[in-house]
Amino acid sequence: MLNLYPVNMDKKKVIIYTDGACSGNPGPGGWAAVVMYENKSVFIKKRISGGENK
Repeated sequence: MLNLYPVNMDKKKVIIYTDGACSGNPGPGGWAAVVMYENKSVFIKKRISGGENK
């Protein structure tokens, strides 16, 4: 399980790249993010079918 809330980050640089798109409104789509911290990266993504509030 990915821990999205690290306890000890010591005020260091974090870089986050995000993108998302959908086909229609509402409609199928998705989003993704790459979180980079201390030469490590985590890829997070979610596909949605439209109308979700989450």
